[in-house]
Amino acid sequence: MQADRPPLLPRPGDQLPEVQVDLGSSRLVAYAGATWDWHPLHHDTAYARAAGLDRPMVDGQLFGALLTSALRRWAGSSARLESLGLRYRSPVSVDDTVTLGGRVTEVDGDDDGVRVSLELTVRNGGRIAVSATAALQLPPSVGG
Repeated sequence: MQADRPPLLPRPGDQLPEVQVDLGSSRLVAYAGATWDWHPLHHDTAYARAAGLDRPMVDGQLFGALLTSALRRWAGSSARLESLGLRYRSPVSVDDTVTLGGRVTEVDGDDDGVRVSLELTVRNGGRIAVSATAALQLPPSVGG
């Protein structure tokens, strides 16, 4: 997959390319293995049904990982993630497909580089499942 890159100097209002992610059971189990978080609510259908759900629920921390990955693809490998804050607004279940997106809200440059602030979303169908804010530090060569 080719990386999307920001303009030489991102501007407030610039949109990040949308990324669709299928959240099948294999992705959830792989994430559980990587994080050692084996709570059955995230992978066991019988457990989820006993808890009153139709399907297992996606571990909320996975959205932080997905958004971080999308930001790195957009900004490039020399960008540094300074902050990422997530607000979970509605549940997402196994086998859902979510759409990641966002926009640049602020750009500040100095001798250390360019700081880019963003608002991000994870949409599941017509609703926002996660809203987030992030700040990236781009190297000085981006702005100069």
